[in-house]
Amino acid sequence: MKKLVLSFILLLVLALTFESCCTDTFRITGEGEMYAYDMAYESLDSIEGEFILSVQYQTTVVGYFNDFSLIPSAYATTCEKNFENMLVESSLKLSTDKAFVFDNSTIEADTDFSFLDEIDVDIITDFGGVELTFTQDFIDKVNFQDTEMTFKIEIQTDDGLDLENEKTLLIDL
Repeated sequence: MKKLVLSFILLLVLALTFESCCTDTFRITGEGEMYAYDMAYESLDSIEGEFILSVQYQTTVVGYFNDFSLIPSAYATTCEKNFENMLVESSLKLSTDKAFVFDNSTIEADTDFSFLDEIDVDIITDFGGVELTFTQDFIDKVNFQDTEMTFKIEIQTDDGLDLENEKTLLIDL
């Protein structure tokens, strides 16, 4: 009898684990929103030191799969997220609307500078986004000559969707 109860409990736990799993399928469909944060993820409008630019692209649910069984999916804690289209990191471009000096070289307006080692690039596949971290090394080498700059992030998806976002920030370095 004890083996039967243990077998039943094991079967129940396995069923909850495997049968309550689900998958959501998303598609990146639009430009979404661009945000600026300090290193503690507090929203900012003014650059005073290290900072993060983050873009969360608009997504649409295009599919939901759940293995219908005797045990409902309400036991699932999260669903696996899949994207039909992905961001292509090699297409990423970062620019500003005004020229600035970086490490004694002028970076002209509308020129891509995403390749700089002092900027950490992270493609966030969990929610379809991009995060650029401007490190202290970047801050130490940059000389923004204006008091306000517009940062632009451009990227493509693997199905050819062009995405472009802008954020204007005050410079207070």
